[in-house]
Amino acid sequence: MGWLFGKKDDALYRGDAPASAPGLDGVQPSAYQGNAAGRPYDPIPVETPSPYPTAGTPNPYPTAGLPPEFAAVMAAAAAQQRVIKRSVGRSLFAVLLPLLLVGGLVVVGFVAFDNLRHEFVNPFSSDSAPGEPFQGVVGTAGDVTLGENSYQITIESATAQPSAAWGSYSAPVSGGFLVVELSLTRTDTNASVSQISWFDWTFTSESQAAVGGELIAGGYEPLLSTLNLATGESATGLVAFDTLAAVGTLALETYDGAWAQWPITAATPGVLAGELGVPVHPEAARAAFSATVANPRWIAAGDPAAWIDPASGTYLVLDLSVTLDEGALTATSSLSVGYDNWQFTPDGGVAVASFFGVTGADSLGFSAGQPTTAGTLIAFDAPRGPGTLSLVNGDGSVLAVWVIPAL
Repeated sequence: MGWLFGKKDDALYRGDAPASAPGLDGVQPSAYQGNAAGRPYDPIPVETPSPYPTAGTPNPYPTAGLPPEFAAVMAAAAAQQRVIKRSVGRSLFAVLLPLLLVGGLVVVGFVAFDNLRHEFVNPFSSDSAPGEPFQGVVGTAGDVTLGENSYQITIESATAQPSAAWGSYSAPVSGGFLVVELSLTRTDTNASVSQISWFDWTFTSESQAAVGGELIAGGYEPLLSTLNLATGESATGLVAFDTLAAVGTLALETYDGAWAQWPITAATPGVLAGELGVPVHPEAARAAFSATVANPRWIAAGDPAAWIDPASGTYLVLDLSVTLDEGALTATSSLSVGYDNWQFTPDGGVAVASFFGVTGADSLGFSAGQPTTAGTLIAFDAPRGPGTLSLVNGDGSVLAVWVIPAL
């Protein structure tokens, strides 16, 4: 009857060992081992780990069917891993908690600073910009607020110039310069100063094309490039725009918008038709002088006055007198009327510049402290006949013309 109740330890083969549990350190696979020492109904020893993980103690490693020694090693590793996870979790929490607290304080600080900032007036913020810009009238002084400062501004005049200033070779890109003359006085007593620069002025034409002020505008002076006026201080000068437009809106503005506006209808100077023997003051280019040409005459090659023989066979010679405007020059400025400023165009022919081949023909130059009136001769190597005499600016634009009759 021993076969009913006794051990069965016949070392018979009972199937292949599980693929996941080969022998460990020489221990035979369970398929070749004998039964455990206890009876089949004996309880599992307490020290033997359960091969089945429980809900309360998760076991990520399957131990069913493993040798007791190997199962014990794996269970110990799992327990150690749980301890490590708990330690790492506590460490991460300890590190992240201060960071989260600091981040929260920073956010709260930014919010508080932003709220406090809005309690103060920033002179260049949209909070303090006027709801409606000052609407001025050309020729009338107006009180204009700019940030924390106040100014009395007068737009004196506006001119749509077809050329650069007299003597300048910088022709306008657009074909013209809008030149605005203005004066302003600071009237407030605040400590802060609102700088006014050339780019704070804009001009918008009727077609809504907006242009900014020019730092260098074809030689027009004095340009109000940058102003930092003290209380009671005044400035008078020009702002200029490279545009052909003569009608539109002038504005003083910052990046927040316009602080003042003036409707502009600019005068447009034309080419003057001169009369021989009568002074002519050019309207364009802000030429600060009057010119009188008179006594046209022709001299031929061999004339004692022609010290260089004319290629055309004759010279057209005229008397020229130039008178400067009062206050035209400063202590450091000068003005000249040279050979290139005069042209003669024979009827049906090509323009010819004045030439120094006649005795007494010269250019005129003026400087501070010198006489404001000077005379010379102008001569042209051209075939005898009628034509047109022209006063020409440095950029090639014509300012005045005279008809030269046949003589």
